[in-house]
Amino acid sequence: MEYSEREFKALIAAPMISGSITFLSCGALIASTLFYSKIKLRCAIRRIIFGHCVYIMITAFSDILSVFVVPKGEAPYARGNIATCNMQGFMRVLGHLGACSYLGALSFYYVAVIKFNLKDTDFVSRKYEAACHIVSNIFPFVACFTLLSTKSFNRIVATCRIGPHPIECTNDPGIECERGANFFRYFQAFVSIPLILIIIILVVNMSLVIATVITRKRKADKWRLRENGTNSSHCCGLFANRKKDLINTTYLQDQSKSITGRNGTRDIESQSFEPRRKSVSRSGNCNDPLAFDARRVRQMIREETSMAKSEPIILSSSSLKFSGEEVVSSRASLRRSSVASNKDSVRSQESNNEQEDEVKATTKQCLLLLSTFLICYLFPFITLRAYSSAPTYDNVPVLLFIPITSLMPLQGFFLIMVYSRPHVKSLRQRNPEYSWIKAFLIVFKAGGDNDTAGGQNQEYTVIDETGIDAPRLPEAERLRRQELVRKDYMQRRGTMPTAYKVKETLDTSQREEEKKEVLEVRSMTSLRSQRSQRIVTFMNDINLPKKPENIVENEFNKKRCTSMTALDKLGKEEMEARLKYREGCEEEQHDSEIKSDIDDSIDIDSSYKSFPLGSIHDEIDTHKQASAIGDESFVHTQDSNHNITDARLEDEVSMKNENDDNARSE
Repeated sequence: MEYSEREFKALIAAPMISGSITFLSCGALIASTLFYSKIKLRCAIRRIIFGHCVYIMITAFSDILSVFVVPKGEAPYARGNIATCNMQGFMRVLGHLGACSYLGALSFYYVAVIKFNLKDTDFVSRKYEAACHIVSNIFPFVACFTLLSTKSFNRIVATCRIGPHPIECTNDPGIECERGANFFRYFQAFVSIPLILIIIILVVNMSLVIATVITRKRKADKWRLRENGTNSSHCCGLFANRKKDLINTTYLQDQSKSITGRNGTRDIESQSFEPRRKSVSRSGNCNDPLAFDARRVRQMIREETSMAKSEPIILSSSSLKFSGEEVVSSRASLRRSSVASNKDSVRSQESNNEQEDEVKATTKQCLLLLSTFLICYLFPFITLRAYSSAPTYDNVPVLLFIPITSLMPLQGFFLIMVYSRPHVKSLRQRNPEYSWIKAFLIVFKAGGDNDTAGGQNQEYTVIDETGIDAPRLPEAERLRRQELVRKDYMQRRGTMPTAYKVKETLDTSQREEEKKEVLEVRSMTSLRSQRSQRIVTFMNDINLPKKPENIVENEFNKKRCTSMTALDKLGKEEMEARLKYREGCEEEQHDSEIKSDIDDSIDIDSSYKSFPLGSIHDEIDTHKQASAIGDESFVHTQDSNHNITDARLEDEVSMKNENDDNARSE
């Protein structure tokens, strides 16, 4: 079909515009990933997206070249030659095959992560990523070099594609094909069959992902219904509550008839209670300790959650007890359990809503990824083949050919939009003031995702508005979630067995008593050290040179009174400290030891308690000065100042001695 000049210009402009959009968007994404993202290409999905973008850029660049590389004279505005035409055809086929191959690799990655629960590191360590890169790179180059060696790249309409030269040789048997005589065979081998195979792979893999998410949700709902008592097939619901009441009532009746054991104590369980417990312990209701079979529950969890046998399943220890104290519960505990069950039902409803949102989001993401490929490749392929048996596109109307040539280059741009869509949505939910364009630019600047694509335990997760990586959650959101976790812990702690609470309380009180005891011991040790130091100082200071007899006697009496008063004061302080320590101690052994220590410390001669206080250090300094100077007048002068005090001391001592003699005589 011959196109007019105006139609031909439209056929040239359409792929150039769409190719420029895709080239710039993929180039910007690659630059953001390499220079602005924190994890760059450290995870598998980033490398897969990187390879896809590289091949899409090659295809987009070939569309930008358009008719200008076509051999001169074969089309309007053509300025090229056979070499430039081969280059354009080589780039076009290489880019399309590589992009489709990496799109299939991306679908395999989603299946491995979602269906088979593989981490990003496992996907790399098991050589799955290496296989994806090898297939996605080797096959396109093999196909392109084969087509190049057979001279299958020639002008088709306004660009160089797989086709014959001259183009009329396909319709006129009398015209011999100078180039690309077997182009149709190569087109079927390197374009048609791989395209159909990629479509099948995408449909199967996306269906597996959607089916896996839906199946897990149904299993989670099934397990949640059993825990909340809405399924009567596993001893749940009204039947479970009725059975629990019946067991408790029967046990209370049997408890009054329990026999006496060998030691004269009453047994907790009766003889008829043991077989009944065994008969009802085959179900899987975790609310009833007597109806809890750990082996059955573990097996059920593994079957419904696809857990490996090597992964441990930890069950609550309180659910595995079968003592009579656990069975017999008061009305208050029943009320608490009912309130807790209501709260659990509310939390389960919230988690159910979250899982429903996850199913919807996963399904939508898979359908968008699949529809992007189908619109950009399958629709043009079917439409062009409907008008032409050979890929010469000579009978395709211009109004249909223009959108077809525009859609194929936009496949990379559409993939970027689909890939970044959930991350843009998540960023806008955390920051409602952001517009869609602002959120998209922020995500795009970080590499198209939240900087943990496929990553487990990554350090940086979300980007801020400047494009620099920041913590995943804002401070307010993080505090809110911490508060929810704390409240949930307090609610769960309220349903803990009493033994654990008592043990925790005892441990806390014991730690406080130990701290108090350590502080008291430290204070007593400091008092003892002060007392010992003062006694040693006093004994060292009383070693004075000899004085006259009256001076020595008066001095000795003063020092004895002062020392006894000081010791008495220290004894009282230590006694008060020990009394405080004894009040905090509850053991009788400590009481006896403290009493004996206090009696020993305050056992002081009562005859010295009535002596007046004096400054022993002043007396010691005075006599040291007198002995150093050697002047007796100085000593007598100082002693004369204390004549009144000495006389008073002598009178008091004589009166005390008389009282003691009278007491002894009596």
